[in-house]
Amino acid sequence: MAVDRGEVGARPGRRDVARGVVPRVRRVVPWFGVPVIVGLVSLPVPLGAELASPDLGTFFGVLEVLWPLALLALMVGLTHRVRCRHDDDSGVRFAGWCLTGWLFVGGLGLLLVGHQVDLGVGVRKPWVVVNDMAISGAALGLLVGRYDVERRAEYAEVRRLNRRLEFLNDLLGHDVRNDVAVIDAYARELAAEYGPDERFDRIGRKADHITDLIRVAGELNETEATDGELGPVDLSAVLRRAVEQAREGFPEATVRVEGELPDAAVRGDSLVGSVFDNLLRNAVQHGGEAPEVVVSATAFEDAVRVRVADDGPGVPRSIREDLFAEGTAGERSGGTGLGLYLVRRLLDRYDGRIEVGENDPTGTVFTVRLPRSG
Repeated sequence: MAVDRGEVGARPGRRDVARGVVPRVRRVVPWFGVPVIVGLVSLPVPLGAELASPDLGTFFGVLEVLWPLALLALMVGLTHRVRCRHDDDSGVRFAGWCLTGWLFVGGLGLLLVGHQVDLGVGVRKPWVVVNDMAISGAALGLLVGRYDVERRAEYAEVRRLNRRLEFLNDLLGHDVRNDVAVIDAYARELAAEYGPDERFDRIGRKADHITDLIRVAGELNETEATDGELGPVDLSAVLRRAVEQAREGFPEATVRVEGELPDAAVRGDSLVGSVFDNLLRNAVQHGGEAPEVVVSATAFEDAVRVRVADDGPGVPRSIREDLFAEGTAGERSGGTGLGLYLVRRLLDRYDGRIEVGENDPTGTVFTVRLPRSG
């Protein structure tokens, strides 16, 4: 019976084998080509010197030959280990470090030996010395190349994650926020048409919660993306803006400034306002039936102290120790549990600090200290 060459079980032809081998060779050469060639080139010099030596087989003579062999094995092993963890595009760069180390240290060895000869100092087997230094430089170059390739891979991964975070932040800040606003608007229309209903109120509260999550997530992302350069920030302007925004966002609450705000600049950046936006939001959410929040500030020689006081029931002792941890929220809180975590993160950046105390007769006082600029 005739057998179809294309059926399963047929032996691959020579062309098929060649097609499979060639791509593998192309992938291997950029990685192992230079280290292997450098190692093999470095063997004839000490081997020839040993064979020409009258003291053939002495310890140091054998060591002259074994040293390049040992370094060649080390380079091949190191190359194999790095190749298993990185893509083939890194092979040329990795091999380039090997070649650079071989040429640089070998050239340095040549200069040193030449200088010794010029001074009249006898150097036994000068080419062996230069050769050993050169292959040692090649091995050192591979170690540097491994570090370079791994750091570049890490940076590439960080850039990729940053792009993804930016995309997700834009998605949350635009598309998701708009959809949540539409859901909230429909819930209000239904409540107006069918009358008060707890289910409509729950939809509204959940929509507000999601909007708050999006806001804090955006601020946290901006915190990570900021380059960390600090400069003078007009604290009184920041506080006035935060108070106005709190009044607009929470018309049911009374937010007032006690005394004069000092004309002082603190060390910070564009996110200083987020510290007080979140503190005021937290104060309103944990205030009394008709929340009253009082903001005051005092300037000292080296710092400015800002107090944000509310009239709520106070911070439960069960969460005081973890109040600024990620996700911590009180039992009555409708917030995300991320606002105070963001406050702590920002204050750590500004070398500031925050303390929690009790208000008189009831409530909580957050005291922020920020270092003055200059």
